[in-house]
Formats: sequence, structure tokens, C-alpha cells
Amino acid sequence: MATKKKLLKQLGLDNLGKIASKSLNKTKQSLNKTFQDLKKKRDEEIAKKIKKEKIEQEKIEQQKLKDELKRLKDLEVQKQKEEDQKLKDERERIEAKERLRLDNENNKKEIKNKHGELKLRD
Repeated sequence: MATKKKLLKQLGLDNLGKIASKSLNKTKQSLNKTFQDLKKKRDEEIAKKIKKEKIEQEKIEQQKLKDELKRLKDLEVQKQKEEDQKLKDERERIEAKERLRLDNENNKKEIKNKHGELKLRD
């Protein structure tokens, strides 16, 4: 048995087990670190993607809001134009009515004047 140990010591096989164990532990740590780094990188990419999607959603919402405000403003402008047109039409109607009234009054005066002239001639 002593010979066997002596032989192993000479070959360094007893240290080889320790070295192999240390090497496996380092490899395991390295793999764990690599896995953690990959996991962290994946989480960062997911966070970036979520942030990008959130920004895109906000842009879409802002555009929808702008479109709705523009639509409301257009409706308001259209309503104002319609009201202005109604006022213009009403004003024209009143002016036409007033002209007609004045024309009728003038016609009556002319008829009276002609009628008065006819009486004077007779």
C-alpha cells in the first residue's frame, strides 16, 4: 500500500484529483457567470423592447389625440361656416324684404302722384 501511495505521489495523481476538482469548480463558476450574463442580457433586451413598444404606443395615442382634436376643430370650423352662411342668407332675405317694401312704398307714391296728376288734369 505504501508503495502504491509512493507511486501515486511520484506520478502526481493525488494532486491531479485536486487540480481536476479545482478546474471543474472554475468551469462551473464560469458557466454560471456566463449563464447569469446571458440572462441579464436577455432581461435588458426584453426591457428595451418593452420600452420601445411603450414609446410606440404613446406615439400612436398622441397621434390619435391630434387626429381627434383636428376632427373636432374641423367640425367647429364647419359649424361656424354654416352659422355664418345662415346669417348671411337671413341678412340677404331681410334686405330683399326691405327693398321690396321700399319698392312697394315707392310704387304707391307713384300711383298716388299719377292719380293726383290725373285729377288735376281733369
